Amino acid sequence: MSELVEKSKKQMLALAILSGIVLIALTAVAAIGYPEMMSKGLTVYMMAVPIFFTVLAFVLGYLDIEDDLTEGEIRYMKFRSYCFGGAMFVMSVIAVLVLVWYSMN
Repeated sequence: MSELVEKSKKQMLALAILSGIVLIALTAVAAIGYPEMMSKGLTVYMMAVPIFFTVLAFVLGYLDIEDDLTEGEIRYMKFRSYCFGGAMFVMSVIAVLVLVWYSMN
């Protein structure tokens, strides 16, 4: 396995794990801090969808990177994963903030 492929796969896997942990922790802290959210289990459950898609973006990036790809193709795969995963991460954080704001009012 080439060094670039190995490094790229490690980055994708690390981002998948890290983003999942951060988003789950953020959702848990918001739910614990605002018990009204826990009484509405659907709002907490709805956070599972963006968390799933965020982790999925990086896992698919991990699975798509293979030995026979050129450097340009690997760069494109990483760019695609970063764009989609990053967008889902930002949307998840915004969703948690909206849920917290909604439960405060």
